[in-house]
Amino acid sequence: MEGISGALLEEGLASQEEVRQTVEELKAFRADENTVMSLPGIFQVSAVKPKH
Repeated sequence: MEGISGALLEEGLASQEEVRQTVEELKAFRADENTVMSLPGIFQVSAVKPKH
């Protein structure tokens, strides 16, 4: 959230206060010993089909 806050503010998608509050809530969530977090595996593949 902190990494994208500049873009959110620039595009008018969130106010400075909304960003600050969200960051605080995320940090509190992360600090809770009962919190379990997971991220999906994301892959990007590129290929070129041979012409024969």
